[in-house]
Parts: sequence; structure tokens; C-alpha cells
Amino acid sequence: MNTINDCTLLFAGPWHVNTMKMIEKNADHFKHIIVSAWSNAVPSANLPNVQIVHQEHPKIIQIHNAQNIHYQTRSTLLGLEFVTTPLVVKTRTDEFYSNLNKFIEELDPSKLAYSNIFVRDVSYKRYHISDHLFGGTTVKLTQTFQRLREVLEDTSKVPYPI
Repeated sequence: MNTINDCTLLFAGPWHVNTMKMIEKNADHFKHIIVSAWSNAVPSANLPNVQIVHQEHPKIIQIHNAQNIHYQTRSTLLGLEFVTTPLVVKTRTDEFYSNLNKFIEELDPSKLAYSNIFVRDVSYKRYHISDHLFGGTTVKLTQTFQRLREVLEDTSKVPYPI
């Protein structure tokens, strides 16, 4: 069984009021919390056990970014660079989860766990995942997001004009 000591909580995206709520809710439960945000959105705050990393908001020219997927990928990858635990739970900065303990306990290191908290028409893409909540080994999640970034930045495969 996994414990929160094996896991980093990673938030990625623009700073949001829920970011602070999630930090406050989880500060006593996670020894490692990382927030990856854009430089223009990071407040000045001294938060114990919280590492805030940031980068300039990227200018996207001829890169696939439908539903901000490239932004999500970039901010997640930056945060993953600072994870030192074997497991990581990644969520968005604008969402709030009251208890992630059971999610962490049940993580299977051979798989990635993810959640799409919204029910959508499956005609968009059957069984598609979303950026709302991910969990797994730090290595697998990093490899997954690195591969996603490669695909998004390969403009030769974009099937429509940008």
C-alpha cells in the first residue's frame, strides 16, 4: 500500500483561489507539494513544505493547443522536474479535492490512474482522459507528458491549419 510519504502532490496551471485552499487542506498530509504556474500568476508567499516553480507563459505559434493542452503539458513537465518521490498525484490549480488518501493508497505502479470528472459526449473521443487528476509513478507520468509534448510540437502531424 502506498502512503503520502511516497507521493508528491503537484498542482499545474495558472494560480487560482483553489490552489491555496488545496495547499492548506493538504499541507499536513503531504510532505512534498509543488505548484507549477506561469510567472505572471505566482503570488509572493512563503509556504512551508510547498515549492513554487514557474516559467514564462509560452508563446504558441503553430503548436497544437486545443483546450490549452500544450500549456497543461508544459506546466506539468516543469513541476515534474522537481518531484523526488516515487509517486506523484497531479491536479489542476483551479480544482479542489477534499481527500486524496484513498486515491494514493490504491495507485498501481504499473499503471497511470486518471479521472475525467465531467461526463462528455463520447463522440469527441471514446475513453478520453483529461487533465483533472492523474496519479502514478513519477517516471511513468514524466515519460507520458514528455511524449505528449513531442506529439503536440510535431507540426507536421497537425491535421488542420493553426
